[in-house]
Amino acid sequence: MLVVDDEPMIGRSLLRAFVDLEVTVLLSVEAAIEQLDAGLEVDVILSDICLPGECGVDLYEWLVAHQPALSERMLFMTGSPTHPLALRARRTPVRILEKPFSAELALAEIMRLAPQGRSNSA
Repeated sequence: MLVVDDEPMIGRSLLRAFVDLEVTVLLSVEAAIEQLDAGLEVDVILSDICLPGECGVDLYEWLVAHQPALSERMLFMTGSPTHPLALRARRTPVRILEKPFSAELALAEIMRLAPQGRSNSA
Protein backbone atom coordinates (compact mmCIF):
# COMPACT_ATOMS: atom_id res chain seq x y z
CA MET A 1 0.00 0.00 0.00
CA LEU A 2 1.12 3.54 -0.71
CA VAL A 3 0.23 6.28 1.76
CA VAL A 4 0.64 9.89 0.60
CA ASP A 5 0.41 12.45 3.39
CA ASP A 6 2.53 15.50 4.16
CA GLU A 7 2.19 14.99 7.92
CA PRO A 8 4.86 12.48 9.03
CA MET A 9 2.85 11.71 12.19
CA ILE A 10 -0.07 10.45 10.07
CA GLY A 11 2.28 8.22 8.08
CA ARG A 12 3.81 6.78 11.25
CA SER A 13 0.36 6.15 12.72
CA LEU A 14 -0.75 4.30 9.60
CA LEU A 15 2.45 2.24 9.58
CA ARG A 16 1.68 1.16 13.15
CA ALA A 17 -1.99 0.49 12.35
CA PHE A 18 -1.20 -1.66 9.33
CA VAL A 19 1.71 -3.70 10.64
CA ASP A 20 0.60 -6.74 8.63
CA LEU A 21 0.78 -4.82 5.33
CA GLU A 22 3.69 -3.63 3.26
CA VAL A 23 3.32 0.15 3.45
CA THR A 24 5.31 2.87 1.70
CA VAL A 25 4.77 6.39 3.02
CA LEU A 26 5.57 9.41 0.84
CA LEU A 27 5.12 13.06 1.76
CA SER A 28 3.94 14.51 -1.56
CA VAL A 29 2.04 13.75 -4.74
CA GLU A 30 5.15 14.64 -6.71
CA ALA A 31 7.16 11.97 -4.86
CA ALA A 32 4.36 9.45 -5.36
CA ILE A 33 4.18 10.09 -9.11
CA GLU A 34 7.96 9.87 -9.37
CA GLN A 35 8.02 6.52 -7.54
CA LEU A 36 5.03 5.08 -9.41
CA ASP A 37 6.47 6.21 -12.74
CA ALA A 38 9.78 4.54 -11.79
CA GLY A 39 8.01 1.22 -11.23
CA LEU A 40 6.87 1.20 -7.60
CA GLU A 41 4.23 -1.52 -7.41
CA VAL A 42 1.37 -1.09 -4.97
CA ASP A 43 -2.06 -2.60 -4.66
CA VAL A 44 -3.86 0.32 -2.98
CA ILE A 45 -3.18 4.04 -2.56
CA LEU A 46 -4.41 6.05 0.44
CA SER A 47 -3.83 9.74 -0.21
CA ASP A 48 -4.61 12.88 1.70
CA ILE A 49 -6.59 15.32 -0.42
CA CYS A 50 -5.09 18.59 0.81
CA LEU A 51 -1.35 18.55 0.25
CA PRO A 52 1.16 21.29 -0.54
CA GLY A 53 1.85 21.47 -4.26
CA GLU A 54 -0.19 18.92 -6.13
CA CYS A 55 -3.20 17.52 -4.28
CA GLY A 56 -4.65 14.04 -3.95
CA VAL A 57 -7.04 14.69 -6.84
CA ASP A 58 -4.03 15.49 -9.04
CA LEU A 59 -2.61 12.09 -8.14
CA TYR A 60 -5.92 10.43 -9.02
CA GLU A 61 -6.01 12.23 -12.39
CA TRP A 62 -2.42 11.15 -13.09
CA LEU A 63 -3.36 7.57 -12.29
CA VAL A 64 -6.39 7.71 -14.62
CA ALA A 65 -4.07 8.82 -17.44
CA HIS A 66 -1.08 6.55 -16.68
CA GLN A 67 -2.22 3.62 -14.51
CA PRO A 68 -6.00 3.43 -14.84
CA ALA A 69 -6.35 0.08 -13.04
CA LEU A 70 -4.62 1.55 -9.99
CA SER A 71 -6.86 4.64 -10.09
CA GLU A 72 -9.71 2.26 -9.21
CA ARG A 73 -7.84 1.15 -6.07
CA MET A 74 -7.41 4.55 -4.46
CA LEU A 75 -8.82 6.04 -1.27
CA PHE A 76 -8.77 9.66 -0.20
CA MET A 77 -8.53 10.90 3.37
CA THR A 78 -9.17 14.39 4.65
CA GLY A 79 -9.46 16.32 7.86
CA SER A 80 -11.13 19.21 6.01
CA PRO A 81 -14.27 17.82 4.37
CA THR A 82 -15.53 21.27 3.31
CA HIS A 83 -12.22 22.46 1.83
CA PRO A 84 -12.51 23.29 -1.91
CA LEU A 85 -10.10 20.45 -2.73
CA ALA A 86 -12.29 18.00 -0.78
CA LEU A 87 -15.30 19.23 -2.72
CA ARG A 88 -13.31 18.66 -5.93
CA ALA A 89 -12.46 15.14 -4.72
CA ARG A 90 -16.16 14.39 -4.20
CA ARG A 91 -16.62 14.71 -7.98
CA THR A 92 -14.42 11.62 -8.46
CA PRO A 93 -15.49 8.01 -7.81
CA VAL A 94 -12.86 7.71 -5.05
CA ARG A 95 -14.15 6.96 -1.53
CA ILE A 96 -13.19 9.56 1.10
CA LEU A 97 -12.26 8.67 4.68
CA GLU A 98 -12.74 11.62 7.01
CA LYS A 99 -10.06 12.05 9.69
CA PRO A 100 -10.05 10.86 12.32
CA PHE A 101 -11.05 7.43 11.07
CA SER A 102 -10.62 4.08 12.72
CA ALA A 103 -7.94 1.66 11.63
CA GLU A 104 -10.70 -0.95 11.27
CA LEU A 105 -12.65 1.19 8.79
CA ALA A 106 -9.52 2.00 6.78
CA LEU A 107 -8.42 -1.64 6.74
CA ALA A 108 -11.87 -2.77 5.56
CA GLU A 109 -11.72 -0.26 2.70
CA ILE A 110 -8.17 -1.27 1.81
CA MET A 111 -9.08 -4.97 1.73
CA ARG A 112 -12.14 -4.19 -0.40
CA LEU A 113 -9.90 -2.49 -2.99
CA ALA A 114 -6.91 -4.86 -2.86
CA PRO A 115 -6.69 -7.38 -5.69
CA GLN A 116 -7.83 -10.86 -4.66
CA GLY A 117 -5.04 -12.99 -3.23
CA ARG A 118 -2.85 -9.97 -2.44
CA SER A 119 -4.53 -8.65 0.69
CA ASN A 120 -1.40 -9.09 2.84
CA SER A 121 0.71 -6.87 0.60
CA ALA A 122 -1.81 -4.11 -0.08
